[in-house]
Amino acid sequence: ADIMVFQRLRRMKQWWPAPTASSIFGNLLDTYAFFAIAFYHTNDAFMAEHWIGIGFVDYLVKITANLMIFLPVYGVLLNFLIKKIEDK
Repeated sequence: ADIMVFQRLRRMKQWWPAPTASSIFGNLLDTYAFFAIAFYHTNDAFMAEHWIGIGFVDYLVKITANLMIFLPVYGVLLNFLIKKIEDK
């Protein structure tokens, strides 16, 4: 079912919905999995109690960087490649 969602997003006229959705959901899964595996039931009492909040802040930093830096760079690169292909 998830594959169908991204297929629909890739077929849209705008280029940015698919990589944006992929970034949001991929980073969410990655961040939650990392913090849950690394710090759940750890001997560090602070991290055992606060890993969810720290993970959430980490997620926000990742999404902010992704939307402000990587997504625009992807758009510029995509436009460059499309122009190169169209010129041939």
